[in-house]
Amino acid sequence: MRPLSLVALMFFLLALAVRAPPPEPFGISGFVFDAAGTIQVPVDTAVSVNDTNTSSFVNTTTGNAPQSGYYSVVINGSVNDTVRVRAWNATHYGLTMVRLLGDMSNVNVSLNLTLPGEPNVTIVRPVEGQIFLLGNGTVIQANVSVAGPRDAVNCSATVAFTSPGLFALGTNATQFLGNLTLGTGTLVNWSALANATGITDVTVQVNCSDLYGGVVSDADTASNVRVRSALPPSPHGTAGWIFARDGATQMPLGTFYSINDSDTGFYMENVTRIPFPGFTGRYSETLNGTDGDLVTVRAWNSTHYGRTTVLLLGDMDGVNVSLNLTFPGEPNVTLLSPMDGAVFLSGSNVTIQANVTAVGAQDAVDCNATVVLTSSGVLSLLGSASQSLGNLTLGSSTLVNWSALANATGITDVRVWVNCSDPSSEPTSDADTASNVRVRSSLPPSPHGIAGWIFRQDNITQVPLGTDYSINDTDTGFYFVNVTRIPFPGFSGRYSETVDGSDGDLIAVRAWNSTHYGRSDVLLLGDMDNVNVTINLTRGSEANVTIVFPPDNVAMGRNRVRNVTARVMVLGNDGENCSATVSFSNETVLNLTAGEPETKELGNISWLSFTFVSWNVTAEVGVTNVTVNATCLSDADNLEHLAADTILANITFPALAVSSVVVSNPVNLLAGSVQLVWCNATIMDENYAGNITLVNATLFQNPGSAPTAADDNNVHYTNASCQNVSNGEFEANYSCGFAVWYYTNNGSWECNVTASDAVSGNENSTSNTTMVNTLFAIGADPVLDFGSLAPGATSPLDVNLTLHNYGNVAFNLSLEGNAVSDNDGLAMNCSRGNISIDLERYFNLAGLPYGQMVNLTGDPMLVDNFTLYQRTNDTAQDEDRNLTYWKLQVPYGTRGACNGTVTALATA
Repeated sequence: MRPLSLVALMFFLLALAVRAPPPEPFGISGFVFDAAGTIQVPVDTAVSVNDTNTSSFVNTTTGNAPQSGYYSVVINGSVNDTVRVRAWNATHYGLTMVRLLGDMSNVNVSLNLTLPGEPNVTIVRPVEGQIFLLGNGTVIQANVSVAGPRDAVNCSATVAFTSPGLFALGTNATQFLGNLTLGTGTLVNWSALANATGITDVTVQVNCSDLYGGVVSDADTASNVRVRSALPPSPHGTAGWIFARDGATQMPLGTFYSINDSDTGFYMENVTRIPFPGFTGRYSETLNGTDGDLVTVRAWNSTHYGRTTVLLLGDMDGVNVSLNLTFPGEPNVTLLSPMDGAVFLSGSNVTIQANVTAVGAQDAVDCNATVVLTSSGVLSLLGSASQSLGNLTLGSSTLVNWSALANATGITDVRVWVNCSDPSSEPTSDADTASNVRVRSSLPPSPHGIAGWIFRQDNITQVPLGTDYSINDTDTGFYFVNVTRIPFPGFSGRYSETVDGSDGDLIAVRAWNSTHYGRSDVLLLGDMDNVNVTINLTRGSEANVTIVFPPDNVAMGRNRVRNVTARVMVLGNDGENCSATVSFSNETVLNLTAGEPETKELGNISWLSFTFVSWNVTAEVGVTNVTVNATCLSDADNLEHLAADTILANITFPALAVSSVVVSNPVNLLAGSVQLVWCNATIMDENYAGNITLVNATLFQNPGSAPTAADDNNVHYTNASCQNVSNGEFEANYSCGFAVWYYTNNGSWECNVTASDAVSGNENSTSNTTMVNTLFAIGADPVLDFGSLAPGATSPLDVNLTLHNYGNVAFNLSLEGNAVSDNDGLAMNCSRGNISIDLERYFNLAGLPYGQMVNLTGDPMLVDNFTLYQRTNDTAQDEDRNLTYWKLQVPYGTRGACNGTVTALATA
């Protein structure tokens, strides 16, 4: 008979956390070495750290510690994420990949790889914003140079357009450049035809091999390249002489003249002003037009005028004018009422009145006055719109009146026009207008929808997401600022808002970027769409004011506040002759010291630059608003409304104050261990920070405990000696650490910091809150040993397995097993043969016969009547620890060492 062999069995139990925590901050640090891996690189060597799972990416440099090659950053990630650390200098680089295992040090990098030669691309033509005429040919040209420590190899260049079809290429879009020598430049050309009207970006990208299986590349883009069916107006010089009626004598300095391009609408007025003898009648201007436009140059004094009409052809000189025509008598109209923006209640009477004066060289004859309303029905005239004025004596004035009724709510312009006879074919009329005259009812403002599109300068291309705009109801004072933010293709320039107003209100919509703006003014009428804005106007300067001291609504001792300091930045355009003014709502609390001016001159401030301005002040106990307002002589539309800043100055004499508390948030506990939680505080002492004698802190659950309660690892921790980390004259920073156990209650917690002052004997405390997250975790004996069993035998006694709750909530237990792989149907794999999974059994009570115990399965199965409770005893484990009891049966034919795996899962 063959003897039976004994089988040695081992049981492994794996602890498993059910819930993966969200990304959290982890510290990553290490050293960067040279290619040999022995010498640290110099200070300021570039380093990047990237969590490839969360895309958290940080750029830094070495030398932020005493060692020149040391780096240290914080990234957001989760345990087991892949972290990529890269460092480089002008010629070499290095790469290290690690698995994130918490805060990690000595993640080192050696610069042992040579940087490949890299292309550097510069588009030579077209330039940004260039305009081409439809049907014309052009050349796209880029210069490609090589940077890095060596040649660039196997390079190719490709041209691409954001709007295909505008340009038709005469050559392939991609050209092979081969190898490019370090330090050389190569011109790459493409021939193209302006094929369709529109706008496009032109990008040239060059790719080269990097010798390590990848690609190095660079690109350059010419933005907003346009193809138009006709070239736009361009600057043309126009110059000449202005003579008296004899056609030879120059007119004196200060003679009026105008230039009008009747095709483009260009119009400008000026006076002769060249201060050199022999040039009193000389003029020289630039107009925007196109060759072939009809241009009229006109000049005049108080009694005579002249005009010359020419066809525009390049830059033109000798466009001369003689004042050989006598002015007819002309009316001069001034509208006295209503005024611009006047508001009338519906049903009230309105008087329209204008003063008409005869000017020129003689009487004005056969004159008529007419009132014109741009919105008929808003005002209803109670008589004829036209009145005959007859002949007007030169220099005389005549009042003309109309009566009207405020008939309907809305807005209208009121214009009075006076025409007189025209014996010399020169216009003899004049008009004056009162704009935005409103008729309103007594109804209060109500919500109205306002929507539209914001375009770039071409009035076609939508602005990008994040473009600023504002909506202002000038009647109610409603003002709203936002940015375009609809995240759908084709809606980057779309806006839609609700304003409080009344029908007939004047609505001003503005949009802007850093250098240009646009505006649209409409009358409110229900919900309105297509109130569009084109950003086609150059911004003037705008001040941006921020009061940096004293801080807003922070209690400060009167000895601390000795000045008011503001930062003044200029937006939009360069600021000229800028100044800043300070004011106080309560001058008994804060006031300027003797001789200190309210307004200080700042001079010129360049665009996006800033300067600081301070005023010396005296302080007394109380509160006051402090306002600093800045203006520049070059200011234009106030788009961003940032030219003034106001803070509340709170002047007191607190002897001691915990001004701020910052606590780790959230708190993610560590399974079966302690987690360090920091509670940092800033302490203000108006006498002297060195007087602070003691700072302590309590960390407690709220609700559930209180600052004065006894310590209990579930609900309360104390730090009686927080550490001083830095000091100033009136301010000190303290750090309070707490070793928080894994079974600490989840939920809302509070950190309370208390400080004591030796001189005043005062105490002060401040709190801040944090959230302790839920932790599911199991701990267990790592090995369960069934000992030696003969084939066909069953475990004679229970084998005990102790399980621990290493989290902070109670949970049930599920078990599953395998020998080699998931769901393989085996409990153990042996040197010879296997043990099927149904032969391994367990129960939650001791002493049960093998046949009555529960079979282990390959899928998670809940253990009946088994709970691991949260630990509540600080000195020993109690109901947070529990036992399971196991037996095993060994089939015949099995021999040697056997082992398998059981996975325990916490089940809520």
